[in-house]
Amino acid sequence: MAQTSGGLPGATLRRVVEHINSNVHRGPRLAELSALAHLSVFHFARLFKLSTGLPPAVARGVGFRTASHFTSAFQRATGLTPSAYRAQRASVLTDSC
Repeated sequence: MAQTSGGLPGATLRRVVEHINSNVHRGPRLAELSALAHLSVFHFARLFKLSTGLPPAVARGVGFRTASHFTSAFQRATGLTPSAYRAQRASVLTDSC
């Protein structure tokens, strides 16, 4: 899992995803995940979304085991990684203004 510019550091993202996977049976809360990253809930959620393209609860809720699993599926479906998709979309939105 590569770090997206401005997202969670790779080691932190891996630690959080491993914790989610190990505790998926009980559904770890956002506050618990943010504590693992040593961030406030707000900052953790924002950086997690920058790193994966999804809010923390959504990736797990729709069946992706890891951020890497989501990224692979997204790239197969769109031909782009989530970060490349966001950059392309931001460029299109900026150009249209």
